Amino acid sequence: MLKTRIAPILVLLLLLSSVTPTISNSDLKEQAIVSKVPANLQSYNLYLDQPGDSGGDGEITTIEPEGSHEEASILSGVEFRSDDMISDLQIYGQGSSNEVQLYIYLQFQGQEGSTADLTFTLNSVGGPTYTETMELDDPCNPGFLGQSCSWTLNEVYFQVPEDGFKVEKDAQLRLQIDGSASCEGQGGIGAGDCDILVAFGDVEQTNGFSRIAMKANALADSSVKVHAPGGLWTDAEKLEWDPNHRPDYRTIQFSVDIRDAFGRDDIHSVDLVLTSPSGTSTIFDKEFEDDDLRLDNNGLVGNYTWTYDAGLPAGEYNLTLEIVDVQGHNVVYNHQGIEIMEYGMYLSLPVDQPDSVLIAPGQVSFVEFMVEHTGAASI
Repeated sequence: MLKTRIAPILVLLLLLSSVTPTISNSDLKEQAIVSKVPANLQSYNLYLDQPGDSGGDGEITTIEPEGSHEEASILSGVEFRSDDMISDLQIYGQGSSNEVQLYIYLQFQGQEGSTADLTFTLNSVGGPTYTETMELDDPCNPGFLGQSCSWTLNEVYFQVPEDGFKVEKDAQLRLQIDGSASCEGQGGIGAGDCDILVAFGDVEQTNGFSRIAMKANALADSSVKVHAPGGLWTDAEKLEWDPNHRPDYRTIQFSVDIRDAFGRDDIHSVDLVLTSPSGTSTIFDKEFEDDDLRLDNNGLVGNYTWTYDAGLPAGEYNLTLEIVDVQGHNVVYNHQGIEIMEYGMYLSLPVDQPDSVLIAPGQVSFVEFMVEHTGAASI
């Protein structure tokens, strides 16, 4: 009897193996890579603008340049730097090729037949470095008539790791451009200029910008906490509240800490929103004004206190922190929620009960408490 069952079982196993999908090593590797990339990344444009306080020939900023056309010679080397990051920033490439894209306006001047070689270096100062090269072979020759040369938009793609690269707190993102041209040093009649120029700022006031396109979440370190009034940021949060407590115990302190790696100027608005357990109605929507927030340890911090009315229905209320930056990224952080309790009571001492009770050896002492119902009104 046992032998007659073996053959059908083997046939069934063979059929199952023929329809079971196989997973290759490359598929497993791709799944592992995807899991390293956060789902809440935003696309950023980092503009090359006129020099600021960052120490470079130009500045890398999230704010779109206005009004000023700037240019510099690449033959002597050009460097763009961001301000110091106020928190760690993980930078990712875009698309399936994981590329950080540079769109840059260039102008190559020289006599006919000249060529130029450019080297672009993107790095975190003191950290990872990524380098790409480019060759130019169609120079413009202004000649004796003083004709102008036009600016050409060029694209450079930096290959970065799938899981990005980090610009650490207090470090800078840097773009360096170096170049050489075959026409250098070849003077003479009719030789014209020999130069490689880069344009940045608002290029010829045409709303054209040299920029770096990448993905990141500069607001990843922002958060909100819930305390009783006077609570410190490091204190344990108070997430359970009684709907019918005394007024002094129905005041909640919300503390926000806004961390934008690009700095204060990158933040456009901050909103704190509390919605009903069903999510269908808004309990409050607090928009923080500039005066509500102060700079503390490179972050913007502030408090909002709210006293809820007695009888607030029981349930878990949804708390979100919404931040919008200057490029319109709307980043929403969902807090774990606030629980308005269905059941609750409060014990206190009557006015005629002393705070200290003496207990004699072998004797019995009595203590009276006043009990107040603080839970839902229907209980």
